[in-house]
Amino acid sequence: VMRHIVYFTSNNAVLTRRLQELDKTSRGRVRRFYVPKARLQEGVAWFQLVSKERTVTDTKKGQLELWMVKYGRSLRVLSHLVAAGDSYEAREKEMAAELVAKLKSARVTLRRLAEDPDVHLEHIGGDAALCIKSTFSTTTAKPTFECAGVEWRSKWVKDQVFRWAWAEAAYEANTLASRYNTALSSDVRGRLFEDFILVQFRVHMSAEGMLFTFHTTQNMGDATEDSVGLTARDGAVPTPIHGAVEASNCRWFRDSGKWDDRDACMEREVVQRVMQRGNGSPVLLIPFIPDYPGLDAVLVWKQGGVWKALLIQVTLSPRHAASEGGEAVFACWVEWLTANGVQPTNIGVLYCVKPEDHPYSWQRVGGLAVAQYSMSWTTGRHKRKRSGKRTTTEAHRGIEQRLRGGGNRSRLRHRFTNSELMGFAAANQLPIKGSKPTKAAIIAAIVENFGKQPATACPTPASPRISVVPRRSKRVRRKK
Repeated sequence: VMRHIVYFTSNNAVLTRRLQELDKTSRGRVRRFYVPKARLQEGVAWFQLVSKERTVTDTKKGQLELWMVKYGRSLRVLSHLVAAGDSYEAREKEMAAELVAKLKSARVTLRRLAEDPDVHLEHIGGDAALCIKSTFSTTTAKPTFECAGVEWRSKWVKDQVFRWAWAEAAYEANTLASRYNTALSSDVRGRLFEDFILVQFRVHMSAEGMLFTFHTTQNMGDATEDSVGLTARDGAVPTPIHGAVEASNCRWFRDSGKWDDRDACMEREVVQRVMQRGNGSPVLLIPFIPDYPGLDAVLVWKQGGVWKALLIQVTLSPRHAASEGGEAVFACWVEWLTANGVQPTNIGVLYCVKPEDHPYSWQRVGGLAVAQYSMSWTTGRHKRKRSGKRTTTEAHRGIEQRLRGGGNRSRLRHRFTNSELMGFAAANQLPIKGSKPTKAAIIAAIVENFGKQPATACPTPASPRISVVPRRSKRVRRKK
């Protein structure tokens, strides 16, 4: 008797071992089928089945589909959220905490994500982060159901995993960036380059020890026009967009996939909401689907009272002319942005590329006359005039990144000097006992008190003042 086992996208390690043992004892009587992820309609059909409701309201349908897209089309996750009822938001927070606990237990690090092959990453976070890919295709005459490796459950889940690892060790950014030439854009590690770039726009999360530069694209060796007014002579990334997006201003959006009917597209309402209700602070709009045509994110902000926007494309390819679908998406976004107050001359396309492709070549974007820019990173530590000397701002940013990532004391001790730690404590009004505290005491006080007091430019009279006495410089005798 031939028995069939349908193996869903779960890559549970215990289930895998049981199936392997079954293969040995069944003598070929058991066959495994690796099926693709559930479709959005299947999530709605499942809800109708378990709730015994003949019809599902549009609001409920939209919520179910959002959960499916956000969590990787997992019916198991959908069952947890449906069972939570009106407390689904609390259940989502619990699920986020559970994912972090799994990542800690598995000792997931930025270095591991950068260096381990895909097959070794299969079980990180249990089966919450990655899932099995199936060879199934609707365009194949005789579809197969074999294993085609692993993939991220969803773009949103990938973002959560990367940002957790990044917050723990952003100073190891070069570990990932130096491996861009060995990664494929479609594999598990290659997909992380998108997160590596997008995190540079967020507050307190820019790469430490790496320099990003920003230029216009090149056309036949000449720089293209900077109509949005973003470039600087030294190639510095514009201040309004470099590490300027607050966490609350990272907005994920769904799409209908029907860009020929622009009025029916879900993105149009997202643009209206951001620009009509926003205060002009930078907002990063990110699509839920990983293969959104033409772009990976959209950044909108106000500068000098004027709305500006960048359509961001992260690519490892030396050329990335927009496809037919990408051209349609670009045209839609330009139309939605201009309809809400962004002048066409203040809309640009930003290509985030490999260092050797920077500045990027001018690309065709469906005949749209918009400015084009290029951004990339240096492959080594930025060399300053005073080699090895870290600025106060860089030191304070690095300390704050580690504190927000969990406050690992050993990393603070080995990475920063006493004066840098004392300066950070003084700038943030963190009390430190003793006139000559040890480095361990300074770190302990910072970890204990960080976040309890609001940071201000100078301490108030009631706050203890901390003074750092500079060492005397040696007197140099001049030769006569």
